[in-house]
Amino acid sequence: MTHPIFALSLALGLAGATASASDDFELAYLDLSYSPVILIPPPPPPPPPPPAAPPCGPMFDDLPLHFPWFVGDVFTSFGVQFHVDVFRTSSGTPITSGQVYADNLLMACGDRQDLMTNNANVHVLFPCGPARDVGWNFGEYGGNINLMINGDYRNVDDYQALNGLIVGGVRVHVVHGGFGNDCGRVELHGVVDKMMVGGQEHWVDCLNFRAVAAAANRKGDANRDGRADLQDVLAVVAAWGSADSDSDLDASGKVDMRDLLDALYNMSSEDRSD
Repeated sequence: MTHPIFALSLALGLAGATASASDDFELAYLDLSYSPVILIPPPPPPPPPPPAAPPCGPMFDDLPLHFPWFVGDVFTSFGVQFHVDVFRTSSGTPITSGQVYADNLLMACGDRQDLMTNNANVHVLFPCGPARDVGWNFGEYGGNINLMINGDYRNVDDYQALNGLIVGGVRVHVVHGGFGNDCGRVELHGVVDKMMVGGQEHWVDCLNFRAVAAAANRKGDANRDGRADLQDVLAVVAAWGSADSDSDLDASGKVDMRDLLDALYNMSSEDRSD
């Protein structure tokens, strides 16, 4: 197939060809010289900016640097109480000699100070009672991870092994990182009443959470926006058969017909008439 630029040059050359005046027409010469045209594609658009990270907050910034807490100790940071507990290796062996302390190495990719758990776990006691939208930055640089949510305990090599799992009725989402020897962020989707986390060479920072409205104030409110409406019915249907703690309105451990009836019964009159 003839290149389009070459075809154009050929046509121009033919137009400028010189012929002899004799009876048998002959082509004296054909000028095929042309200047090549190089088409440069436009540069690709820049990638979209990464989603904004939640504010890190001051958690652990009020703790004395490198002051150790051992198994059985209790300390408080900005109203949140932490209990140091026994850590278990990947084989299940308990370690009682671990320690927890604050440092400023930013190993969890946060800011100011983070919390180092060295062969130890910490129970987090939320001052507001049950919490939702719980998330934290982490750094994992050796050993395994212990995580307990609402009494459901897991022992994994890296955070990525938890990604997408339902633990204690709560979905675990590892936003980024968690492959080992890196830092990242994990977020929990559901209501967290009890939580424990720790590791061997493990850091925590940017711990965020918010209070859950009392159960008496959220009848039928599966998405916890403060009212019961059609969006809650849709949320229950979307979570059907799962252990999603938000849509499990009767706390039976499974989203089923009773939760759907709860959401339908508590819908506002405005939504029923739509």
